[in-house]
Order: sequence, then structure tokens, then C-alpha cells
Amino acid sequence: MPGTFFEHQERARRRTWHLLFLFALAVLGIATGIYFVIAAVFAMREDGVPWDPELFVWVAGGTVAFIGLASLIRIVDLRKGGAAVAGMLGGRQVSRDTNDPAERRLLNIVDEMAIASGIPVPDVYVLDGETGINAFAAGYNVGNAVVAVTRGAMEKLDRDELQGVVAHEFSHILNGDMKLNIRLIGILFGILAVAAVGRTLLKIAFRVPSGRRDRKGTHPAIILLGLALLIIGYIGVFVGRLIQAAVSRQREFLADASAVQFTRNPYGIGGALLKIAGMGDGSYMESPRAEEVGHLLFGEGRRVSFLSRIFSSHPPIEERIRRISPELLRGAARPQPRTAVALPAGTAGIAPVAVPTPAGAAAPRVWGAGQSPVAARPAEFMARVGVPGADSVGFAADIIAAMPDRVLAAAREPEGAACLISAAILDTSEPVRKEQLRLIAAGAGAGAADRAADLYELIAPRRNLYALPLVEVSAPALRTWPRDRQEAFLRTLRSLIMADNKVTLFEFGIWWLATRRLARSAGPDR
Repeated sequence: MPGTFFEHQERARRRTWHLLFLFALAVLGIATGIYFVIAAVFAMREDGVPWDPELFVWVAGGTVAFIGLASLIRIVDLRKGGAAVAGMLGGRQVSRDTNDPAERRLLNIVDEMAIASGIPVPDVYVLDGETGINAFAAGYNVGNAVVAVTRGAMEKLDRDELQGVVAHEFSHILNGDMKLNIRLIGILFGILAVAAVGRTLLKIAFRVPSGRRDRKGTHPAIILLGLALLIIGYIGVFVGRLIQAAVSRQREFLADASAVQFTRNPYGIGGALLKIAGMGDGSYMESPRAEEVGHLLFGEGRRVSFLSRIFSSHPPIEERIRRISPELLRGAARPQPRTAVALPAGTAGIAPVAVPTPAGAAAPRVWGAGQSPVAARPAEFMARVGVPGADSVGFAADIIAAMPDRVLAAAREPEGAACLISAAILDTSEPVRKEQLRLIAAGAGAGAADRAADLYELIAPRRNLYALPLVEVSAPALRTWPRDRQEAFLRTLRSLIMADNKVTLFEFGIWWLATRRLARSAGPDR
């Protein structure tokens, strides 16, 4: 039943915070262990290890500060965004004007999920050399997130299955898992730094010539302290990796449940997992860096041995399938009941995209006449951002499917995308529109003005419905421009809005969205 998925989500969230609390306890345990080592060093000539509250505060505080600083340095280093992670694994960014049918299908699915969830369309990468079924979302926030998919996933999964995998990755974006993963990496790095300090002390101690070693116990004390820090650090790393694996496994359960919530189709993501379980190469990857980013992946990036299973960042495939579509494990055929999501009035002639609805599941909400997600009351609309359902995903798919081919083709390359957003701004009043076209010609040339006028005729009948989704799907192409060209385009767009010396809410919405979507190319969102 659908409620089961929400229960899985809530249970996974609670367990995640419990496990993060364990990380704090692990750091405190390391600090306490270091205190006793230092106290023992100070009391080497005395019986027993004294308890000194003041010394404990200084040692524990210093240890926590050291781990925190090392973690912060690592976290800042990882703020370069998801593109760096994708490049590290040999990923290639998919061009928005690609003619590859598999890549076009992937871009459409990503666009649908982004529009449905109200977040920027992420850049899309393909790992061409990977034949296993896998994917990941990476980045510090929604502003620099990317979605990467292996070539094997693109070729071996049908559309429903690929949509389930993409929905799973969008769940990681929407639920803040990318930032959580970076923080976990940072904490482990900080703990590992404690062991590195111990290793450095041991190197220093054993490099001191024997003739220069004093007889007051200083040299043995350095060896003892270095050895203790090394042991405590690696014990901390061991415990930390156990906690990291447990956190990652819970987030995978949450992402699986969220994917079903978004698509109302457990057989999509369930079918993808079943194919991984039944294939020889499964989700395994060839890249030597796969283990380093294993907790980011949809499935295991490396073969899991019996001993390494306790460090596995993913739950067993069978358990994941059992939680979302157990009938698939019994060999049941994948059912295909479908329910169409209606579009608002004024969109006649558009063939709605069918949205899978499993037997027994609640039917998705159908938008009535005159309604749309963007026409909802502000409070309702804001509540839906970041929490897409089957109705909003289906609505986004219908919007993209309804756009004329020439409009979509323009959105896929930067010059066309600029003309398309400009066309969405053009006024319905002919005198104002002529002035706006003159401004476009002055800024980008007569050809751009003619193209904008042509696109305006195509989108004018349904401009209110198309405008914001068009900005979303056009922004990735515009982000390939150098920053100075982006700024020149935004200046032209501003002049178009002010051509009649007034700003409507419609114009402000397009301006604000275009500005925000292009701002992510200048750095992470603040």
C-alpha cells in the first residue's frame, strides 16, 4: 500500500539521525581515548592515570577542534560540484542538442523530474565505458548537482525502469543526501587525520639518532603517544566506516521509497533492480575510483566479498526489491495498469503521457479544468516544491510532450534557448512587441530577432502554460555560454521587460527564474 512507502521514509529518516548521533559519540570516544593516553604520558613515573577535568576539557576540545578543522578542509575541497565527481569517473556531459535516441530519452526524463519537483534542471552525464546498470547524483546542493548514468543503464533499461532510477537519484538531491554524503566523507577524513598525526609522530621518533635520545622518558613518550594516536585513529575510521555504511544503506531505502512516491510505479525501479540482480556484471563499474564514491551510486560499484559486506554502502538487492515490489521476486509479470493525468483547459489536442498506477495504489490527483500546478494557491504551490508526486511528474511529461518540435530544438542549443526565453517575454501588444524585437536585433542581431518572432508565434497560444517550463529546459544550454554572454543576454531580457515601462508578475517570474538558473553557473547557490 502507498502508506507503506511513507512509513519506510520516516523510519529511514529516524535511523539516519540516530546513526549521525553515533558519529558524534565516536568522535567523543576518540577524544576520551586521547585524553587517557596524554594523561598516561604525563604520569609515566607515577602509579595509575590521574583524572584531571581541566586537562580533559583541553584535550577533548582540542581533539574535536582538530577533527572538525580537518573535516571542514575536506568538505570545502569537495564543494567543486558534481561535475568534478562525474569527470573523475570518466563521465561525459550530454549535449542538450544530442541526436542519440537513448540520450534524448534520458534528457527528457531528467527534465520531467526537474520541472515536476521545482528545482533546476541538473546537468546530465553519461559514463560511456560502463556496461553495468548504475547511476548517481553528485554535488553540494541543487545548484551544482549533476545526474550521471552509465551506458549500460541507458541501453538495458526501458523507459519506466530508467525513470525509476532517475527518480531515485532525484530523491538524493531533494532529501539533501548529497550534502550528507559530503559531510560523512569529511568526518571520516577528520578521524583519519588523527591516525595520520600518530603515524607522523612515530616517524619523527624513530628518525631521532640514538645518541640524541634523552633519558628522561621523552622519546618513549613520543612513541607511546604516536602509537596510541595511530591505533585510536584507525579504530575510529573502522567504526566510522561502519556508521557510514549504515547511513548510506538507510538513505538507499529512503531513495527507493521516494522513487515509488514520485512515479507511483514500484515496477519501474523494481524492474531495474531485478535486472541488476539477474545480470553477470550487475551494477559493477570498471573505474578504479568506483569504490571511493561507492556510497553515491545507485547500486554496488564493486563486487562485495563476505568480509567486506559489513562495509557495503548498499542494502542487498533482494531486500530492496522486497520492500517496494516483492511480487517481482516471486516471478510475477510486471503489470502495466495506467492512468492518464489530465492537462488544464486550453490544451486540447495534447496526447497525455500515461502514468503507471499499480493495482491497489491510490490514483494520482487529476488537475481539473482551469487548474495546473502553477495556477494553484501560493501556499499549496510552495508545499509541492521538492515533493513531486505522480500527478506532477505526469503533468511535466505532458508539457514537454506537447511542445512543438521546433520549440524543443531551440531549447537544446544556447542561441535558440536565448531566443526562446526572449519569445516568452514578447508582449501581446504589437507596438510593444515591435520595440522588443528591435531591442533583440540591437543586442543579438537581426537573425535572433526573426527567430524570436517565429518562436513567439509557436508558443503564443499556450504561453502561460509553457513559459516557466521553457526557461527550465533552456537554462542548461545557456549555461554553456561564457559568463559575459550570459550577462549580456540577461541585460537584453531586462530591456525587453522594461520596453513598456512596467513589469507584470508574469515577466518578473520569467526574469527571476532565468536569473537564478543562470546564477548556478557562476558558483554554488548561497
